[in-house]
Formats: sequence, structure tokens, C-alpha cells
Amino acid sequence: MDSTLPGLPKQRTFIAANLKEVEDLMPHYVLQLLIAVSLLPKNQAYVSIYESGSHDNTGRWLQLLDDMLDLLDIRHDIVTGGMTRQGEERVAFLSKLRNAAISPMQQGENGSLPEWPADRLLYINDVYFCAQDIVRLLQHTNVSAVCAMDFWKHASRPDAPGHFYDVWVMRDVEGHRVNINPPYLHHAYSRFRLEQGLPFPVSCCWNGMISLDAQPFAEGLRFRAHRQHECQESEASQMCTDLFHLGRTDFIVDPGVQVAYEPQIAARAHAPELRIKQTTYRDIQEADPVDWAFTPQAFYKTCCNKSDYIDDADLSKCHPAISAFLGTRKLIFGMNSIMW
Repeated sequence: MDSTLPGLPKQRTFIAANLKEVEDLMPHYVLQLLIAVSLLPKNQAYVSIYESGSHDNTGRWLQLLDDMLDLLDIRHDIVTGGMTRQGEERVAFLSKLRNAAISPMQQGENGSLPEWPADRLLYINDVYFCAQDIVRLLQHTNVSAVCAMDFWKHASRPDAPGHFYDVWVMRDVEGHRVNINPPYLHHAYSRFRLEQGLPFPVSCCWNGMISLDAQPFAEGLRFRAHRQHECQESEASQMCTDLFHLGRTDFIVDPGVQVAYEPQIAARAHAPELRIKQTTYRDIQEADPVDWAFTPQAFYKTCCNKSDYIDDADLSKCHPAISAFLGTRKLIFGMNSIMW
């Protein structure tokens, strides 16, 4: 445990997740989530998990979590046996699942107020994480989005400590794709901060765990699939584009928060081979903050299209695309709007 982590700020945190057939993960997931919510200020947490399509014991574990949250007197909404995919395009269906999970904190389409107004939206994938990962991510209250880094076991190198996973979504501040192996980034300033274990700027991320300013979602922002003439990308990528349209461009990644999709990879978090210096939260506080002046003056976005007829993008066929990332740095950051 990082003893330099301060107490959590008094903010209302809405924790959301979508889960399916992850019974092996659930003992760890439930325990760490319970520890994390017990660390949050009283009456400042809401847990919303939407499960669907499982044929294992995932639902039973969630029923246990439901009972434990009742005992802890923590607001929650645990749905098991939810909607299943019936021939829908994958991103469109995932968007529906994500919107279902966050519906209690969203303003209704008729303008009705959210059931539970939130300050931060914390979305957690089906990953191995520790409670202190949540505590550290929630310290970053002054940005629109802050992400962890997620790692997985790659078949080509099963003995490696892990490869960076979310290359379909994450883009550096110049809109470029990132690599699965060190040094991960092309942008020199961001790469230097990453190697030092310090938060660095990006133009988009999700990375297994993300903390977002909840206001746009409370006011009606929804996850969605691509529209005509847009890149056929994930619902997380479309979220980044929509937030850019709203003038929200301050996205960072804290590489000190590392989550994984397999237990053996999680056990090797912060391994030297990842070439990311392990830092405490005090190290972040004592270091220089992100200097947005080092980021470029204009953006383009690397698009990795996903066909409507297959579930995965072909990452070998990515190409530059006109997108919300076009615009001057002055207008994006200084005037809260975008020039086209």
C-alpha cells in the first residue's frame, strides 16, 4: 500500500462496470471493490454493475456483492441476467451495456434529474486491480479523464511481464497509436514522463480503468457507435471524440496505476521489464505537473476501422482521419471550443 496516498477528496463517485463470464476474476474483484468503497467518504459512493450473457457463476458472485453492499449501507444497483446480443453490431451493443450501467447518474431524456448526481464516474473493466489503484486514480480531480494502464498476456511472449493492451483506443497527444511494448509512445515529452512513472497527456484512453468528470454524462452524454463518415472505432474512442466536441481535452494517463487481465500478469505489475519507474503519489506531488505547452499545436487522429461484420479492428490497416482532434491548441485549451 502506498502510505503517501492522502485521504480521498470529498466527492461523489459513481463506480460502473459491465461484466460477463468472469467467475475466476470475481473473488479478487469483489474483495478489492469492497475495500475501495469502504475507503471512500460515507455516502459518497454508488456502485452500478450490469452483467449479461454469463453461463458461469459471475451472477452469483454479484449477488454476494449486492448483499455486502447492503451491509455496508452503500448505494448500489447490481443487475444480473441483463440484455444479450441478438445479432447487433458489437460496438452498438457495448454502448447499450455501458449506458445501462451509468443510467442512475444520467439525466433522463425528458430532462428529469439523475437518480444519483455524481462528481466522478469511475469505470472498471473486467481486470485485476487493487483498492489503492482506485484511490490513486481518484486523486486526479482536476482533469476531464485519467486512465490506468492495462496489460495482458500475449501469446507470442507468454513469459513476458505483460504487454500494453488498449492499443485500439489509446492515442498519444499527436493522435498516434501506441505500442504494446516499451517505450509505448512516440511523443518525446509524454514518453519521458511515462518512463519516470509520472502522469502524461494523451488525446484518448480507456485502459481498463478510467475516472471521468461526471458532468457531461449527468447532462446526457451517452456512449455510442460511429455515425456516418466517422471512424468505425470503439465506444470509448467515440466518447473521447464527443468530449473533444465539448471542449474537454485534458486527458492524462497515470502509469503508476497498472491493471491486468490475467492474475499472473497482475502479479508482475511494475516489473522492471515494463520500463516504467514505480512511483508513489508523493513522487507525483513533488514532480512538475503536466506541461500542456509540450503538446503539439494541431491534432489528427489515427483511425483503425472495425468492419460491421467482424468484432475486432484490423490494426494493420490504420490510417490518418479527419476528426475532432483537428484544431489549434490555443482554441482547444484556451477558449473551450474547436476550430474546424
